[in-house]
Amino acid sequence: MRFTSCRASILRSLAPLYSGWLASFLIRTQAMAPAQIETQVEQVCVAFEAEKRYLISRWRWPERLR
Repeated sequence: MRFTSCRASILRSLAPLYSGWLASFLIRTQAMAPAQIETQVEQVCVAFEAEKRYLISRWRWPERLR
């Protein structure tokens, strides 16, 4: 139960960071053409895919702590 509340706290603390990132992305891309915006989104997707396995491995709790 304690780990669940810890995860919830982490998610609550990350939400404002995500909102800030999203706002900055929108500001950066508001004057771009749709094709340029698509390129920016694709770059974000490629970066996420490159780090996805690492992020999942860091997010999951080891079995010994469950």
